[in-house]
Amino acid sequence: MTYTSSNADVLMRAFASDWGKGKPPTLEGAMHPEAELIVPEGMPYGGGVFRGQERIGQWFAEDLWQLWAEFSSTPTDFIDGGEKVVVPVHVKGKTHDGAEVEADNVWIYEFEDGALRRARVLADTATIRDAVTGGTMVAGEQVPEPMQMVQMLGAFQLSQALYVVAKLGVSSALVDGPRTIEDLAARTGANADALGRIVRTLAPLGLFWTDDHKVGATDLGLTLAEGHPGSVRDIALFLMETHYAPFGELLRTATTGESAATHYYGKPFFDWISEIPELAEVMTGAMASITTALRAGMFDGYSLPDGNVVADIGGADGSMLCELLAHEPQRRGIVFDRPEIVPAARKALADHGLADRVEIQSGDFFESVPTADVYILSYILHDWDDESCRRILQAITNAAAPGARIVLVESVITPGDAPDLAKTVDLTMLAMVTGRERTAYEYERLLAAANCTIDRIVPSPTPFSFIEATVG
Repeated sequence: MTYTSSNADVLMRAFASDWGKGKPPTLEGAMHPEAELIVPEGMPYGGGVFRGQERIGQWFAEDLWQLWAEFSSTPTDFIDGGEKVVVPVHVKGKTHDGAEVEADNVWIYEFEDGALRRARVLADTATIRDAVTGGTMVAGEQVPEPMQMVQMLGAFQLSQALYVVAKLGVSSALVDGPRTIEDLAARTGANADALGRIVRTLAPLGLFWTDDHKVGATDLGLTLAEGHPGSVRDIALFLMETHYAPFGELLRTATTGESAATHYYGKPFFDWISEIPELAEVMTGAMASITTALRAGMFDGYSLPDGNVVADIGGADGSMLCELLAHEPQRRGIVFDRPEIVPAARKALADHGLADRVEIQSGDFFESVPTADVYILSYILHDWDDESCRRILQAITNAAAPGARIVLVESVITPGDAPDLAKTVDLTMLAMVTGRERTAYEYERLLAAANCTIDRIVPSPTPFSFIEATVG
């Protein structure tokens, strides 16, 4: 076992000294004043939500021994994620009536500024893989293949349940703390019985916890809260209100090659959504969420190629450009997008103090783009087929001087069968637009056709990479 963070080291020492013997945790000075322990009902430990170091200590010292006459908890590994440490444990003991019990559990310890903020237990070691990534669905080798397939087939139901939570503002109503189902239903305009059943479905997946007729949102559940740090609520609304229905035509796409969205809406997706201002606004919010949430940490240590004027082509609300220019006061910028999209950029630029050095221009990037030294295309080319991409790149080479730089921000498909977000997103591209995710070779070929040469591909801590190229 390898321990690389101080948080993992704290837990290792605690297990070695006391926890393995069923004693209260010795984490004095390392437990957050508002720490909480979440134990689902039906576990061999009982169940409930316990808050504060004193109450958690009481649970270990007293509550646990009301169930067990003998008890030991042995860690089989420490999976160190820094602020989140996952510990699969083997539990063995004897109840007061003489029954011997053995079980494998997964404990997830979440730290905040070096102090234990939350501990929760999952049912069995088959959930380790999901625990490390945040916990979404029970999966793994211990689940029979037919059941795994049933879970995959039923995933559309969970998508709809998550949409309900996002649309009605369920998570938003829980930002300030837990509420009863009745109160939550009243605040969100939901039917109390229906909402309770939806919450009950999503709680085991890690979105909510329930205790004494109240429900609270976990950090995962709060990603669907409006305005909360790391929120992806706008992405949920965008996908479910624009993508969900067309995906019902995927079989037709598989047999004809035509975009499911084009068939369903009667016109190309971007033509359709541009005619509905409220949905265009939802799309703008979703793209901003991708920048702020899904790409968090992406720009750490990265600097744009040299150049005084940076143009963000298809820049939506300008959030990408704001990130890249925030610490480079010598550069000027341009946000370029369709006329119905660019108004959203004014507020973002003002909020970031960049309105005086970033201008907003509108137009059609298939026809012409502004002149600049560096061009950013963030998650743009993946929306389009190769011929359309060549038209966009040709518009740039027509406006740019030789030696100008292009930076594509895209997911680059990894070879082989390893899990890769880009491979999943490529399915979205197949159904919704004419675009596709591409390999490094496919991007090299695409840029070469527009008289551009790839200089380097810079990976980031996120699924996205910076593909830098030179014009001419």
